[in-house]
Amino acid sequence: MRTPNYWPFAADLYARALFFARGYARLQQEATDLLEQSPAMDGQPRGTQTSDPTFAAAVRRARVRREIFVLDTALNCIEPEYREIVKQNLYYGVPLNDLDAFSYASQATWTRKRRAVLVDIVLRNQWAEVSE
Repeated sequence: MRTPNYWPFAADLYARALFFARGYARLQQEATDLLEQSPAMDGQPRGTQTSDPTFAAAVRRARVRREIFVLDTALNCIEPEYREIVKQNLYYGVPLNDLDAFSYASQATWTRKRRAVLVDIVLRNQWAEVSE
C-alpha cells in the first residue's frame, strides 16, 4: 500500500498510534519484568475460581510481545536508511534536531516517513481499514 500524503483515518487514531509507539520502552520493560517476576503467594483463598498466576503472566507477556512485534515490524514499511532515526523519534521521543536528521533529509520527508509508520501501526492493530 502506498502511503497517502494525508492522514487517511480519524484524527483520534493518529494520537492513538503515536502514544502506542511512545510506549515501546515501557512494553520492553514490562516483557522483561513479566519474565522475571514470581507470583506473590500469601496463602489466602481467592474464591471459587482456580488461580494460576504463572499462566496469567504468560498471557500478559504474550500480549506485550505481540505489541512489541507490531512496533518492530511497522518500521519495515519505510526504507532501511530511515528506520533508526524514525524509531528514535517516534518510539523514544527524541527530537529530529537532536538526531541531526535534517542534514540527511527534509522536514517533509521525515513527516512522510513518520506518517507511513503510524499508518502501518493502525493497520497492523486493525484499528481501521484503508479504503482505496
